[in-house]
Amino acid sequence: MASWLGSLGAGLGQSLVGQVGGSLSSLTGQISSFTKDMLLEGTEEVGGKPGHGG
Repeated sequence: MASWLGSLGAGLGQSLVGQVGGSLSSLTGQISSFTKDMLLEGTEEVGGKPGHGG
């Protein structure tokens, strides 16, 4: 009883970790591209209207 429960939990944990890892990598990719866009916009707005903080 405990053995198949343990293997079931291990399988669930592995698949869960795989899913979380994949979503985390895609999330970091989205965040990096988003911050890149924000940085580009920030450098473009430098010297523009003052007091326009983000």
